[in-house]
Amino acid sequence: MSSRAVGLFAGVVMLMAIGAGKAWGQPDSLWWKTYGGRAGDACNSLIQTTDGGFAMAGLTASFRVGNDTDAWLLKTDAAGDSLWARAYDRGGFDLATSVVQTTDGGFAIACSQMPDPSDFSLIRTDEFGNVLWSFSYDRAYFDVCKSLIQTSDGGFALAGSTGPSDYFDANRDFWLVRTNDAGEVVWSRSYGTPAVEDCYSVIQTNDGGFVMVGETRPLETYRSDFWIVKADVNGDSLWSRMSGVEGGDWSRDVVQTSDGRLAIGGHGGTFTKSGMQLAVMNANGDSLWSRVYGGGNGSWDNCSSLIQTIDGGFSLAGYSGSYGEGGGFWLMQTSPNGDSLWSRGFPVGPAVCNSHIQMPDGRFVLAGDLYRHNINEHDFLLVETGTDPLGLTDHPIFAVSSGFAASSFPSPFNSSLSISYSSPTNAPLLISLVDLNGRTLEQNWLPGTSFSKGVATIGTTALPSGNYFVIVGGKDGAVMPVRCLK
Repeated sequence: MSSRAVGLFAGVVMLMAIGAGKAWGQPDSLWWKTYGGRAGDACNSLIQTTDGGFAMAGLTASFRVGNDTDAWLLKTDAAGDSLWARAYDRGGFDLATSVVQTTDGGFAIACSQMPDPSDFSLIRTDEFGNVLWSFSYDRAYFDVCKSLIQTSDGGFALAGSTGPSDYFDANRDFWLVRTNDAGEVVWSRSYGTPAVEDCYSVIQTNDGGFVMVGETRPLETYRSDFWIVKADVNGDSLWSRMSGVEGGDWSRDVVQTSDGRLAIGGHGGTFTKSGMQLAVMNANGDSLWSRVYGGGNGSWDNCSSLIQTIDGGFSLAGYSGSYGEGGGFWLMQTSPNGDSLWSRGFPVGPAVCNSHIQMPDGRFVLAGDLYRHNINEHDFLLVETGTDPLGLTDHPIFAVSSGFAASSFPSPFNSSLSISYSSPTNAPLLISLVDLNGRTLEQNWLPGTSFSKGVATIGTTALPSGNYFVIVGGKDGAVMPVRCLK
């Protein structure tokens, strides 16, 4: 294992927030905001900062300072308005996979460089994203860092995978690198079996040790399972466990609960169901229970982010193919015993949620990657649910693509709903009414010689009381919540 300081160039980049929507009244507000340019940008990690705002890390091609994609760190205020952004170039296809705010108010970012050769990289910045130092850690020719934490003594732990780039090579293992607060290596360890392993998340446990989660894929069957590894404070393995339904399972996140249990979130696949999976075990790795949620109608549902909620239950966030056109953000809440309490999607997509947090007042904030069909590019997407994640308040339009505007009347509506709209194009316009599960209930096409402005009416006589969304212009148009009251 070797470490080397690498030269970085940090640039202050111009940040364009497209279609930023804030409304719905406080405190039960729900807003979306997007950040990016015309070349493609994707968010992998979200944290709340000590000033009440947010920091997101991922990659940018829109504002790169090098020739290829750069790691990107973006800082916002509590309302999601961008304050600054920084791009970091290491000379290849760079991406940031995880960000933490350090105890002195700065940031640490874990990065990987693609394709081969690749290595772990740690960038340490001040509170404005200016580079203080950086190190690379190289063990093999294909090392991919996925998770970063600041440890209890002020140092850092980086976790990911090491080994050949071949997805079918059994020499691919978990890799954990432990550094001091200056980024210098204290120790590193790899963990593997005769199968293929990829690590996605690490936490430091109450005893000072570490738990890593990911997947293991036996070469004989190549049906993946959860793989969980527990190491002590020196990185020595204490135990490892496999967990899964029928194969086709992989874990993406882990938390230690307030009572010392371990909860692991990911994907669970069987021949009849493929959805989000939540597994809970005790501190010794003994399984307590496991549940799979979603996966209706043969869809692909996956948990990328797991947290323990304020009430002691769990929140899983990720992607659901069963929600809306092209799939999108999915958020669900369970009881402490894993019973599903509620779930909902967000009709802004296709989009993949990669990280989420719960605020002290109960709000959830989700971040990920939004794909814009109309201009064929990706953006950071930040969503705040409001204090009632299922509650909606009538409010003005949120435009996924700039130029759309709309309002609805009456509010709330009863037997019919009228939408006054304006469109940035003269293309045929689709207006859809969908429920909170993304099912289309009514549609109204304005075909042929379409109108850039007008009023459309949707009949809602058979619609029960409740909250719904109106989508104007399809998946690249605009979204407006509405309420029916009978």
